[in-house]
Amino acid sequence: MGRWVDLEMRRYIILLLTTGIVWAQTDFDKLVLKDKTVYTGTLIKFDDDEIIFKALPSAKMSISIKDIKELKLSDGRSVIENGVILA
Repeated sequence: MGRWVDLEMRRYIILLLTTGIVWAQTDFDKLVLKDKTVYTGTLIKFDDDEIIFKALPSAKMSISIKDIKELKLSDGRSVIENGVILA
């Protein structure tokens, strides 16, 4: 019976770790380019022509707004859609 308990505990630990990782990823912004490339990270700043986006794990990128299909913030607000600034 002891071995069965160990297996069940491992399953619960793996489930909790997986759930925590998935929930933690919702705290990031999501950038989708028109070529369908998807980045998760943080919007650093933007102006009329480009954005600065820090993609995970560490790349900081400068991207033309006209190349962006969608930029959605971690709170669910869309900032850019199809190369147009919404907010």
